[in-house]
Amino acid sequence: MKNKNSHSCTINDNLERMAKTLYDYWFVQFDFPDENGKPYKSSGGKMVWNETLKREIPEGWEIRKLNDCVSLIIDYRGKTPKKLDADWSTNNDDIIAISAKHIKKGKLVNLSEANRVNDSLYNKWMKEELSEGDILMTSEAPCGEFFYLMGDIKYCLSQRVFAIRSNIKILSHTYLYYELSIGNGYSQILGKVSGSTVFGIRQDELRTVNLLIPLISLQKEFEKKFFPFITKSELMNNKTNNLALSATGFYLC
Repeated sequence: MKNKNSHSCTINDNLERMAKTLYDYWFVQFDFPDENGKPYKSSGGKMVWNETLKREIPEGWEIRKLNDCVSLIIDYRGKTPKKLDADWSTNNDDIIAISAKHIKKGKLVNLSEANRVNDSLYNKWMKEELSEGDILMTSEAPCGEFFYLMGDIKYCLSQRVFAIRSNIKILSHTYLYYELSIGNGYSQILGKVSGSTVFGIRQDELRTVNLLIPLISLQKEFEKKFFPFITKSELMNNKTNNLALSATGFYLC
């Protein structure tokens, strides 16, 4: 099992590195393909100064707050089974409850140790259900870990986790994932962290994060190139988790 896990992690890391490199090349260095297929900035594409980001950005791009770019932020961080007159399930086939400790470096980890909820509790808890393309973000302990949700896997959103759903008329799910996890949003999120004992970010502060908004046509092109990376990465992540969960008889795929 150790060798299989090591091999899966290596493939996953390589896929993630490739996707990050593409994001950096297109949306940080601004050398996305121009109308002639040449690198935009390196080929003399017009740049304009942006006072919010204190840097030049491609002409026609804009800066908007996260609040203006999302259709929904699911926030059930204060919920517990006790508050819903229930308890965690002891059935290994029931629904996994994801908390901050299960999201690390773009992956879901330690799911074999996660709490579970039955269908009845899930229906009380998840008034808004997760969807493919939602971005899970840890709000504290630690703040700023991300996971891109794919597939029809049903999860209960538990302690210290937001689910962020983009308004696809403004931002693609995939672009937003990288803009928040490694792009312009990430340093702002960490800069807004506060707390006397446990450091975290409130939802109202998260909504004020400034994001770089490329042309939607370019975002869609990035999404086409992104999906082979994230799909293969998710497949490897599920295989790794299944190895850990196999002893309980529970499988993700």
